[in-house]
Parts: sequence; C-alpha cells; structure tokens
Amino acid sequence: MYLVNTRLVAGVAPLSRSRLRELLREAADAADGLEHVYVQTDPGGADVTLFLLGTSLAAAERSALRIHTALLTGRPELRGWLLTRCGADLVAALAGPALLGDTGPGGKALPGQEPDSAEC
Repeated sequence: MYLVNTRLVAGVAPLSRSRLRELLREAADAADGLEHVYVQTDPGGADVTLFLLGTSLAAAERSALRIHTALLTGRPELRGWLLTRCGADLVAALAGPALLGDTGPGGKALPGQEPDSAEC
C-alpha cells in the first residue's frame, strides 16, 4: 500500500472534510486501488492522504493524480479549487504530531475520522 499526499487550495465554496472524502471516493474507480482517504481541512483548503494499492509508487501517484483530475473537472462544487501538490512526500501538518510524539487524548497522534466502511 502506498500513501500519496495532496494539497487542494480552496476555491469558491468551502467543503467539509466528510464531503470532500465522499467526493474523492466517488472520483476513484476500481483500477485506482483506493483503500482509504484521510482529509484535514483548513481555511485555505485541504491536505489529503490517499491510501492506494498499486504495483509501484509511481503507479499510486498516477492514480492519485487521476482521481484529483476527475474530481476537479467533474464537480461544480469544486469550482476554483486547485491541486497544488501530489506525491508521496511527507506532509508535516499531518505527520508532525506522530513524528514528535505529541499525541492527543486517547494516545492518538492524528485527529480521528469516521471509517470509510465497516471493514476499516
């Protein structure tokens, strides 16, 4: 499994992290191998981590780019949103607490989210 991090800069209308997760899952097809989506929103947009099955990191990054392209070109509620980063780089905003050992309540390093499905 590969983790691909992306950054979306907000456009005309803001979206909740749950809605953005839903739209990303809808934009993916079976060939993308999308297993899970983590989204952290802020006033400027959203940091997204896609958990993808793939034959290589390059293939996972291509799938992430295809998912975001489908999302941004096919959804009117994302008018004006821009993809500014897409790769397997480390995103300090998401990984910082885990790397620094700064865990929150219950020992979780990252804010929790509802699972995508009952299998998660």
